[in-house]
Amino acid sequence: MIDHFNKKIIKCTIFVIFFAVFGFSVLSVIDITTNKIDQSAHKTKQHTAKGKDEIFNNHAFVKAPPFKLPDTENQMIDLHEYRGQSVLVNVWTTWCKECQEDMVSLQKISQKYSNSQLQILAVNMTTEETSAKAVQNYLVKNPITFPVLLDKKGKVKKDYHVFGIPTSFLIDPYGRIIKTFRGVVTTKDIQNWLPQ
Repeated sequence: MIDHFNKKIIKCTIFVIFFAVFGFSVLSVIDITTNKIDQSAHKTKQHTAKGKDEIFNNHAFVKAPPFKLPDTENQMIDLHEYRGQSVLVNVWTTWCKECQEDMVSLQKISQKYSNSQLQILAVNMTTEETSAKAVQNYLVKNPITFPVLLDKKGKVKKDYHVFGIPTSFLIDPYGRIIKTFRGVVTTKDIQNWLPQ
């Protein structure tokens, strides 16, 4: 009787130990899998966030998206033609007060630096204007010496992820964005960031 009882206890103990070990193994596998999924999701999230924000990252050094736009004289200007030079691409509108201040500052910058040192391209978000004529009228009253390009389809706004104006992108001679300026760009900003 006692032996039969002991055998039952031993069987029950083995059964409990077996399921405890099995259960622990299953939980360990689930935990490891969950951690891997979490890490993968975190990396994916970081990569996605980087993809959206890398142009605005001050040290992104990403390739500047290409564009070819007409200037106010309807001459096509291709960003690629400026390869080998530093370029400041400024995105603006005529009705934005801060953009108007930025135009004055950019004019001072263009007078300080020769074209071989820095090219300035002012890309007007013409889709946000009442008309292209409004841009022409603004430039008659406020003449500037650097090219003004008309983005009539919103390409630069989209490709450069422009959410606020004025925004300027400093592009190095290799065609990489090395600095993004939000708001008015100053001569000191350019001094600090312009490649030598």
